[in-house]
Amino acid sequence: MNQKMKKLAFLIILISIFVVASSGQAYVFTYQGKLNDGGSPANGLYDIRITQLEAIDQPTGTDTVFEDVQVTNGVFTVNVPTGALILIENRLRFLEIAIRPGNSTGAFNVLSPRQPVNMVPYAGRSASAAEANYAVNATNVSGGTVSGNGAGITNLNGSNIALGTVGPEQLAPNLIDAPKRNASLLASKRWDVLRRWRTFPVGTSPHGITFDGKHIWTANSGSNNITKLDPTDGSIVGTFPVGLNPRGIVYDGSNIWVANFGSNNVSRIRASDGSNLGTYSVGNNPVAIAFDGTDVWVTNSASNSVTRLSTSDGSVVETIDVGVGPVAIVFDGYYLWTANTGNSVTRIQVTGVSSFGTFSLGALGNGTGIEFDGTHIYALTQLGNVVKIKPSDGSVISSYLSNSVGLLARSILFDGTSLWVSHGNGQIHKLRISDGALLAEHTA
Repeated sequence: MNQKMKKLAFLIILISIFVVASSGQAYVFTYQGKLNDGGSPANGLYDIRITQLEAIDQPTGTDTVFEDVQVTNGVFTVNVPTGALILIENRLRFLEIAIRPGNSTGAFNVLSPRQPVNMVPYAGRSASAAEANYAVNATNVSGGTVSGNGAGITNLNGSNIALGTVGPEQLAPNLIDAPKRNASLLASKRWDVLRRWRTFPVGTSPHGITFDGKHIWTANSGSNNITKLDPTDGSIVGTFPVGLNPRGIVYDGSNIWVANFGSNNVSRIRASDGSNLGTYSVGNNPVAIAFDGTDVWVTNSASNSVTRLSTSDGSVVETIDVGVGPVAIVFDGYYLWTANTGNSVTRIQVTGVSSFGTFSLGALGNGTGIEFDGTHIYALTQLGNVVKIKPSDGSVISSYLSNSVGLLARSILFDGTSLWVSHGNGQIHKLRISDGALLAEHTA
């Protein structure tokens, strides 16, 4: 061999790994390399010795000699027989490559360095596997057991689960929505992937809800208190008394503010420990409450007004007349908007000289909810109409029904993509914001 041949430039490609059906055969992998002779791609016949080693410094290993291998433009390919040792055990192995001219019996020229073989624990697809410790995707599993909590399993047909494999004690209520109760056998203790929602106990007749960045708070109208929940597991962190029949609830960055419908006042509760920091009188039957970044605003449904409170001490900044029966409120970054049961919405300018205007919803119905999507205002009417409003002038852009069965609509929420509307019978509809198309329906 030309003594100027100094180095083998190579690339290991595992083109195929297979097990020959007869038990006497070994595993085989395909090795492709590139040989340079004197700095140029080699051509001709060469003998190639491949030594399989368990460690980079192992003195000797298992040799396989390939005689008179055709090398063309530096490229050669050999099929290396090996035991299951290298191909199955998931740890690093090494190959030592040695070369000599073909048709010769001289010494091999050992190339350096020894080359690592990294195992990749992945099979593109196995038509049938008798046993598998881990499967990325399995279309059929028969016999044996599947361990773990099942959180990564999808598209599992409940009818294929054998009777007796899931006991009654493993089934949790409200784990799967009512229309699919027949799939409830899937609901074992940790099948989180199947949980659409969960229900957690709070006070009596919860009416309003808010989030303080760490905890969920509910206003419980029937028990005259508010509940602080851990959102990770629904556990109750604390329950704190407020006024009569609390309805609306909002967080201002430090404190929780609660509109007490039955006592015509607002409670201020410190979020960190639930301490009552004060109670402040407003109009009659306050229902909804909002925070504009500076002050708190509450709708007085029986006084046809909204009251603006200072968050520093709860003092009344101003009271503004609005439409008949304001029951919902939202801030769009510049204006406060109220939905009024008297078939209207009211817009209030927050900064500068206070100004307001009331815009009729006409035959679309009594206002029950109001929301802002970052561009437009959406008023919800009791008849289930969602009314899209231009904030700059209060004009109606379009409207669509949130349901098709005459359900009384209660509240509306924007999640960043879609609108959600709750109805009096416990149904919740997810709507495409552009045209009101029904995307999902749930029963609480």
